[in-house]
Amino acid sequence: MSKVTTKSAGKAPAKSTLKKPDLGANGASAYLRFDARSGQWTAKGGTADGDLDLPVRLSVDLENARAGVEHWAGGAPERVYDTPDGDARAPDGSRDWKRFIELPTYGDEALSYFDGAALGARTFGSASKMVLGEIDRLFDHAIAKGYADGVLEVEVRESKPVKLSQGTFHRPVFEVRGWIDRPAELVEYAKRVPG
Repeated sequence: MSKVTTKSAGKAPAKSTLKKPDLGANGASAYLRFDARSGQWTAKGGTADGDLDLPVRLSVDLENARAGVEHWAGGAPERVYDTPDGDARAPDGSRDWKRFIELPTYGDEALSYFDGAALGARTFGSASKMVLGEIDRLFDHAIAKGYADGVLEVEVRESKPVKLSQGTFHRPVFEVRGWIDRPAELVEYAKRVPG
């Protein structure tokens, strides 16, 4: 077994080229969450941590979206991502797996309730059918308008209650504001997020 040492005899350590990713608070990635049961948006990790007050403006990177199937067993989901060859399928063939999507987002407006901090770059992900339907609408809008390079700027204004047989759920409402150049922070974020 080789011996590991922390100092070189008389030599300065080599400069590391390792880039530490932004892991946010408590080692978790910075993300946005929408609770379809309550209609509440929450930011975790990074510079802003807590419930969001609406409206909130976001840049949504549809080009770098990732989708797949997930299954919750315990505290964290097991995920299988789509590949260029097709949609992911449940590894065990069960119906307990649900479709999900992850979108890189960026918010640069100063939020007074986070002491003036902005949301910054973070991942928004969901398996809620209410959210997936609204994200699908954003993709349809971008495709119909012929948007290519850049990101969609949206404003999250509200959530609307929808009564279903299982209870009342909330659908987020995204108001499309336009197509903008991809913020540099999203370019850097896309390099750090696996995919």
